Amino acid sequence: MKKIAAITVGQSPRTDMVSDIAPLLPGVEILQFGALDGLTPAEIRREFGPDPGEAPVTTKLADGTPVEFSDRKILGRLQDCITRAEAAGASAILMLCTGAFPAFRSQIPVLQPTALVRAFVTGTLRGRRLGVLSPAAGKMQAAHIFWHDEGAGLIACAAALPYGDMDTVLAAAESLKAQGAAVILLDCMGFSRAQKRLVAEATGLEVILPRTVSARALAEIVDV
Repeated sequence: MKKIAAITVGQSPRTDMVSDIAPLLPGVEILQFGALDGLTPAEIRREFGPDPGEAPVTTKLADGTPVEFSDRKILGRLQDCITRAEAAGASAILMLCTGAFPAFRSQIPVLQPTALVRAFVTGTLRGRRLGVLSPAAGKMQAAHIFWHDEGAGLIACAAALPYGDMDTVLAAAESLKAQGAAVILLDCMGFSRAQKRLVAEATGLEVILPRTVSARALAEIVDV
């Protein structure tokens, strides 16, 4: 059986994410690794918390608790996960985060959702207004700058935590529609297929989900 690795910036297993991804990868064993495995919330805040003014990354711990941290501070632990995934026989790796990361040392493909989603969005937007639903208000400005630099001239932004109340997510999505968005990007791997369906039903708009965009790209790499 083919093996791939799913590496979360938080703690594994991420059953919520893998349950959405696995149906798109039939006959593939998914190994899971987490950059924050074995750490307590207090240790995460103390060692990897975001500095003042730094846009945090939000993830969910193994017990379901949301936590914020600095992505740049966990790069070494992510590299360790990649090394362990290679040793375990994975033929490709999917990062379970839409954050921007540098190139990692690896002998196998490491798929980063940010690059995959960027290509997908820019290839399908066709001049329509993009609505970006960020996981935190502190990431909205960075998202606006990122997509403007990618050529998405018409951008609307809103924020809602994917692990919070669904009514809040839907309200944020409706605000994007009110701002003239024609396409909504759920800009976090934490958003699920179920949330995508609810947002699409509530707004009547196209909705792009990084989880499934990434999984379908991975299926092409491992040829399933």
